[in-house]
Amino acid sequence: MVITFSAALTCDLIGTGITALHREVLTINLHGLFGFLALTVMALHFCWAFIAITRQGKAAEYFHCWSTKTWCIWLVAFVSGTPLPKIIMTVLF
Repeated sequence: MVITFSAALTCDLIGTGITALHREVLTINLHGLFGFLALTVMALHFCWAFIAITRQGKAAEYFHCWSTKTWCIWLVAFVSGTPLPKIIMTVLF
């Protein structure tokens, strides 16, 4: 599971890096803020995964609790980067 998580984090970092290289202007928006937050939390969560594996008990319990929260932050970043929010805003307003 940790290997899969490390591969996903690595792909996310590479994709974000390639995208950042192709952008001429860095804009601060909801997608960028949640994206940076998600990458930071996922990196910390990845480090925590090693602790949860080596020490069973509370560390493992908290790890699984925070896994869902980390995924939700990443999901907001992912969805805000798609055209879906723009389509919804166009339909509603």
